[in-house]
Amino acid sequence: MIRALITRPVEDAQPLAAALTALGIEPVIEPLLTIATLPTALPSLDGVRALLFTSANGVRALAAKSDRRDLAVFAVGPATAEAARTAGFNAIETAEGDADALARLVAARLKPDAGKLIHVAGNTVTGDLVGQLSTQGYAVERIALYDAVPADALSPRVADDLAAGRIDWVLLFSPRTAAIFARLVRNAGRVDALKNCTALCLSPPVAEAVSSLPWHRVRIATRPDQANLLALAENLRAEAAHAAAHATQPVLPARAAVWPAIAAAAATVVVLVGVLGATAPLWRDLVLPPAQTPAPDTARLDALGARVDQLQRSAAAPTAATPQRLSQIESELNQRIATLSTELDGMRAQLSSASQAESTGAERQAVGELDARLSALADQIKALQLHTSQAEQAQQQKTAESARGAAFALGVAELDSAARAGRPFAASLAALRRLTPDPATEALLAPLDPLAAQGIATTEQLKRDWPDIARHAKAAQVASHYDGWLGHVMAFIESAITIRRIGGGVTGDDAEALLARAGARLDADDLAGAVAILAALPEPAAREAKPWLERARARLAAETALSRLVEQALGAGPRAGG
Repeated sequence: MIRALITRPVEDAQPLAAALTALGIEPVIEPLLTIATLPTALPSLDGVRALLFTSANGVRALAAKSDRRDLAVFAVGPATAEAARTAGFNAIETAEGDADALARLVAARLKPDAGKLIHVAGNTVTGDLVGQLSTQGYAVERIALYDAVPADALSPRVADDLAAGRIDWVLLFSPRTAAIFARLVRNAGRVDALKNCTALCLSPPVAEAVSSLPWHRVRIATRPDQANLLALAENLRAEAAHAAAHATQPVLPARAAVWPAIAAAAATVVVLVGVLGATAPLWRDLVLPPAQTPAPDTARLDALGARVDQLQRSAAAPTAATPQRLSQIESELNQRIATLSTELDGMRAQLSSASQAESTGAERQAVGELDARLSALADQIKALQLHTSQAEQAQQQKTAESARGAAFALGVAELDSAARAGRPFAASLAALRRLTPDPATEALLAPLDPLAAQGIATTEQLKRDWPDIARHAKAAQVASHYDGWLGHVMAFIESAITIRRIGGGVTGDDAEALLARAGARLDADDLAGAVAILAALPEPAAREAKPWLERARARLAAETALSRLVEQALGAGPRAGG
């Protein structure tokens, strides 16, 4: 099993470890930063238009110091946005993973005169969010509420694991953490051990921070967020599984495999020996296509299942206005209301006595004051009751959002499973559309509509069909070089031969070379590469390959849409409205 070193602080490492476990990857947690809350006094948030968070740690630090959850939140990425939702915030905007993207999001959503902005951060920050926004006229202040204290050394366990080759991947999420890892691995004398390790980096700046280390390879997420890093991990795991499955597959000697077939063909077409002799060079590098039965890829379904579990836990977890706190608030309110009610009864009795007696001017003034106090106390009771109602509504909204996210993840898992297996999936599409009217989700679902009723050809089906398609395409191309009956005979011979050339070393842009190279890409499970090669196929071979190419392109388009849907389900999920 692949073992992956997680270098994030423990609060962020634990959910990441659960997601990796769901993908069939063994996590090894080694926090290189420890989060310590600072004794910074939080200034008044009155008049603040929005809070800007560049990490989940900032969310947790502010939530520990303030009960305010009514402010708008701008989060640097999905993980930080999820932390804000868990803390009880509702109005959340999510950027694409770095401080520059966050600055662009704020500029797109708020005017400079909208009000003061607070950037909640640690003692050490990456990028200059405050500077970028200040130059555009925003009133923005950075408040350091926590410190990320770097580790002094690698733990003996991880140092030993590296030395023994028991760490396959190292996951790095920030340039600072990457720089700390580079320093500690050098101090531990384990630099050479990284020659067998792969670095999975959240962004190019993270990769740059460890570029001097002798990695086996460095891979970077397509976008700087945890969902995309998990997608990268899934792809690498699938590559490793494929390589392991094919490492033990026997390769037949070329001549031993082809000469029996050549002899059988020659016996049935003796009259064409001269023609066959002329084409003999085409046969020198032929092999029988290997039988392949790759293991089913369940990692995406496992990851979606883990996401559903996470959302269900989130729905039940306490937030700023949780059921646990609501019961406490309700008890306090009842006590206060009882006290106020007693006071109100006494005031009513005083008013009744005053109205029945002959009132002096001073008494009438006292009655007016008592009446004013009655109104004020009644307003206070209403305010307290409103607070309880708002807290209940916030919890209900959070629970509904988590439930909607879990339903979306389940719906995507069902759609993904059906589409990958080649089954019809019209019902799954309809269910996802009922779940959310989000235009972004609709844009991903729309390309799947034409294929929903009959299903999409799987990659394995396309690979099984390929030898026949390639033979007929080559036969059509060969026949086009001959006239009359000879063309038909040559097409028959070509289509009857079940052997093909090895694609790796075949050069040229003729039909045979293109078909051979496309077949090699298919053997390597590179459907996109095969389709790209076949785009240059000349007629009439292209005509024979067209139906197969259309199915292959449909599969690739579906893969793209499904991957983005899975990414959305593993991230923030769909929005409730358009």
